[in-house]
Amino acid sequence: IFNTAEIHGNVKKTQFHLGVPTTRAETILARSRNLQELKSTQGDLKQQVESARRSLDKLLKVTGVVFNLNLGRIVRQSEVGLQIDLSSFYKALPGRSAAEVDTALRQFFAKAVMGLLTRLNRDYIASGRGHQVRFKSVVAKLQDLVLKSREYDKCVHLFLDDTEHIVAFCERYALDKSKVSIGGAIQDSCEVTIQGLELVGAEKQAVVKDFRLQIENGQRDGTQEAKFYCGKNLKDMEFVSKGSLRNVLIWVADGQIRWEFRS
Repeated sequence: IFNTAEIHGNVKKTQFHLGVPTTRAETILARSRNLQELKSTQGDLKQQVESARRSLDKLLKVTGVVFNLNLGRIVRQSEVGLQIDLSSFYKALPGRSAAEVDTALRQFFAKAVMGLLTRLNRDYIASGRGHQVRFKSVVAKLQDLVLKSREYDKCVHLFLDDTEHIVAFCERYALDKSKVSIGGAIQDSCEVTIQGLELVGAEKQAVVKDFRLQIENGQRDGTQEAKFYCGKNLKDMEFVSKGSLRNVLIWVADGQIRWEFRS
């Protein structure tokens, strides 16, 4: 399995497979299909974040809990309501795994966010059990909003990482990067399969495209036949040769297989 090959000896009953290995193609296709599910999940999580934000905003208006949080851009009040932006938090944890970031975020909430909220609402909490219950409700809804925002961010990051990986993989195994050159003679038969990956449609879905060229002895003495397969399509061509074919170059250009035979 390779992208380019030069064979300087004679060829007899030989098969060449150029381009993406079949097992890796199946893996990248499955990953590409999963992108659509990730995109749908991303939309669902975004709705959950917005719902949690609206719920907390409503609760804050009726409880009287002091909510002048000033934690950079991570948790802040704006003209349009409560905003959660964890990007600066992620920048402070370069190279950490997703699980490590999750743990760090929970610790950050328990210490920094809870600590600040408790100090701001010390008098409110001390004024009665009813206020304590309302304060706990605000904290629970805020934590829910922060964790939902984290899940949404993870989905976005995974989508972007997978997209980047798929694009790079398809670029590496593009059809037009495969070429085989046979400098010797095709004495009996030869089959060349060129397989590549392409991104198609507005969603940039990965698809496999493959071409197969078979060269074998013809029905009449002194002839060799070439059968060209593109998916389910088949074209037959017959070459009259004096002995075996020599100097064969096979490649793909503009989405079509090309070849040059010199007898």
